[in-house]
Amino acid sequence: NNIKLNDTVIVIEIEKNQQIKIPEGLVVWKERIYGKTKLLFLSNAEQDIKTNKDSTIESIEMNLQLVGINHKTSSVSQREKFIINETNQVALNRHLKDTFGERFNSSFGLSTCNRTELYLYSDIEDHFLILNSVKGFLGCDEIDNEYFYSFEGEDALIHIARVASGIDSQVLGEQEIFGQFKMSISAARDQSLIPK
Repeated sequence: NNIKLNDTVIVIEIEKNQQIKIPEGLVVWKERIYGKTKLLFLSNAEQDIKTNKDSTIESIEMNLQLVGINHKTSSVSQREKFIINETNQVALNRHLKDTFGERFNSSFGLSTCNRTELYLYSDIEDHFLILNSVKGFLGCDEIDNEYFYSFEGEDALIHIARVASGIDSQVLGEQEIFGQFKMSISAARDQSLIPK
């Protein structure tokens, strides 16, 4: 395990599915999944970071995020249960707004034969909260979280570029995904899920 310490935050790198006991007096401030590893950002802040303007920890703001499942992480039967597209994404968007309130802004989905991804704009730091809510809505709670991945901010943008360009496809560089991505964005705009 790699542990880094500065004035405000301890960062612990562990295996994605590894469980650890959080030391007394610390709380998990952020959690990030990178492939097979997970970064835990621990802080001794006792009050909500967003309400402490004097805190040396930056306020959490709305951010581009995504959760997904694809041919690298799951089986066809699992992917067939986790589908988000123009037929259900308006209701899913409403469900997420009802669940997370002002912390959730908007979302839209991309589903192909090899992947389903939900792109969203929110300040919800725990991606598993989002994922579990989506799985509950879709009725596929039985699929373990280890078959999914998540990104946010710059990492999400890089992943989106890899997907849209075909670099992340099963057939490297295939061009159909770019058209599917454009159609997903167009459908989301038509349904007023994202700005035109």
